[in-house]
Amino acid sequence: MENMSFVAADEEFQFDGSPYIFEPEYTDEELQDMERRQREEQLEEANLMASTRSTETWWCSRKSCESMPSEQESFCCKEWDLIQSGQEGSWDSACVTSADDFPNLIHSAVLETFFLYQK
Repeated sequence: MENMSFVAADEEFQFDGSPYIFEPEYTDEELQDMERRQREEQLEEANLMASTRSTETWWCSRKSCESMPSEQESFCCKEWDLIQSGQEGSWDSACVTSADDFPNLIHSAVLETFFLYQK
Protein backbone atom coordinates (compact mmCIF):
# COMPACT_ATOMS: atom_id res chain seq x y z
CA MET A 1 0.00 0.00 0.00
CA GLU A 2 2.88 2.34 0.68
CA ASN A 3 4.03 1.88 -2.93
CA MET A 4 0.68 3.04 -4.22
CA SER A 5 0.90 6.32 -2.33
CA PHE A 6 4.42 6.81 -3.71
CA VAL A 7 3.18 6.28 -7.28
CA ALA A 8 0.30 8.65 -6.69
CA ALA A 9 2.75 11.33 -5.54
CA ASP A 10 4.79 10.85 -8.76
CA GLU A 11 1.69 11.19 -10.90
CA GLU A 12 0.90 14.52 -9.29
CA PHE A 13 4.30 15.95 -10.23
CA GLN A 14 4.14 18.01 -13.42
CA PHE A 15 7.33 19.03 -15.25
CA ASP A 16 6.81 22.01 -17.49
CA GLY A 17 10.10 21.54 -19.44
CA SER A 18 11.54 24.99 -18.71
CA PRO A 19 15.17 24.27 -17.84
CA TYR A 20 16.18 27.91 -17.45
CA ILE A 21 13.22 29.11 -15.43
CA PHE A 22 15.36 29.97 -12.39
CA GLU A 23 18.32 31.53 -14.24
CA PRO A 24 19.11 35.09 -13.19
CA GLU A 25 18.15 37.80 -15.60
CA TYR A 26 20.67 40.60 -16.07
CA THR A 27 20.04 44.11 -17.26
CA ASP A 28 21.96 45.45 -20.26
CA GLU A 29 24.11 47.51 -17.90
CA GLU A 30 24.98 44.45 -15.81
CA LEU A 31 25.87 42.44 -18.93
CA GLN A 32 28.10 45.25 -20.23
CA ASP A 33 29.76 45.53 -16.81
CA MET A 34 30.42 41.77 -16.73
CA GLU A 35 31.89 41.87 -20.24
CA ARG A 36 34.08 44.86 -19.32
CA ARG A 37 35.40 43.08 -16.21
CA GLN A 38 36.11 39.95 -18.23
CA ARG A 39 38.05 41.98 -20.83
CA GLU A 40 40.03 43.70 -18.06
CA GLU A 41 40.89 40.35 -16.47
CA GLN A 42 42.02 38.95 -19.83
CA LEU A 43 44.15 42.04 -20.47
CA GLU A 44 45.68 41.86 -17.01
CA GLU A 45 46.44 38.16 -17.51
CA ALA A 46 48.04 38.88 -20.91
CA ASN A 47 50.17 41.65 -19.39
CA LEU A 48 51.32 39.34 -16.62
CA MET A 49 52.29 36.68 -19.16
CA ALA A 50 54.20 39.28 -21.18
CA SER A 51 56.02 40.67 -18.14
CA THR A 52 59.68 39.96 -18.14
CA ARG A 53 61.28 38.26 -15.17
CA SER A 54 64.81 39.39 -15.77
CA THR A 55 65.90 42.42 -13.77
CA GLU A 56 62.75 42.14 -11.59
CA THR A 57 61.59 40.00 -8.65
CA TRP A 58 57.77 40.11 -8.87
CA TRP A 59 57.79 36.37 -9.64
CA CYS A 60 59.36 35.31 -6.32
CA SER A 61 56.72 33.92 -3.96
CA ARG A 62 59.02 34.15 -0.90
CA LYS A 63 60.34 37.66 -1.63
CA SER A 64 63.91 36.46 -1.17
CA CYS A 65 65.04 35.97 -4.79
CA GLU A 66 67.38 38.45 -6.43
CA SER A 67 66.93 39.91 -9.88
CA MET A 68 68.87 37.95 -12.47
CA PRO A 69 70.17 38.97 -15.90
CA SER A 70 68.17 36.36 -17.87
CA GLU A 71 64.70 34.83 -17.92
CA GLN A 72 66.14 31.35 -17.46
CA GLU A 73 67.90 32.33 -14.23
CA SER A 74 64.84 34.11 -12.84
CA PHE A 75 63.25 31.18 -11.10
CA CYS A 76 61.81 30.87 -7.59
CA CYS A 77 62.50 27.68 -5.61
CA LYS A 78 58.75 27.31 -5.03
CA GLU A 79 58.22 26.92 -8.79
CA TRP A 80 60.54 23.95 -9.05
CA ASP A 81 58.69 20.62 -8.80
CA LEU A 82 61.83 18.78 -7.68
CA ILE A 83 62.22 21.04 -4.65
CA GLN A 84 58.52 20.94 -3.76
CA SER A 85 58.22 17.15 -3.92
CA GLY A 86 61.25 16.62 -1.69
CA GLN A 87 60.68 19.36 0.87
CA GLU A 88 61.58 18.43 4.39
CA GLY A 89 62.26 20.30 7.59
CA SER A 90 63.26 23.93 7.24
CA TRP A 91 62.45 23.99 3.49
CA ASP A 92 58.71 23.64 4.09
CA SER A 93 57.82 27.25 4.73
CA ALA A 94 60.88 29.28 3.84
CA CYS A 95 63.00 29.85 0.78
CA VAL A 96 65.30 26.94 0.01
CA THR A 97 68.29 29.27 0.33
CA SER A 98 67.52 29.83 4.02
CA ALA A 99 67.88 26.11 4.87
CA ASP A 100 70.88 25.23 7.02
CA ASP A 101 72.25 22.71 4.52
CA PHE A 102 71.84 24.91 1.42
CA PRO A 103 75.49 26.11 1.32
CA ASN A 104 76.55 22.45 0.99
CA LEU A 105 74.25 22.03 -2.00
CA ILE A 106 75.77 24.91 -3.94
CA HIS A 107 79.36 23.95 -3.29
CA SER A 108 81.26 24.00 -6.60
CA ALA A 109 82.14 20.27 -6.43
CA VAL A 110 78.49 19.32 -5.92
CA LEU A 111 77.33 21.52 -8.81
CA GLU A 112 80.04 20.24 -11.14
CA THR A 113 79.09 16.65 -10.36
CA PHE A 114 75.41 17.39 -10.85
CA PHE A 115 75.86 19.02 -14.25
CA LEU A 116 78.61 16.74 -15.59
CA TYR A 117 76.87 13.39 -15.19
CA GLN A 118 73.83 12.40 -17.21
CA LYS A 119 70.71 11.66 -15.28
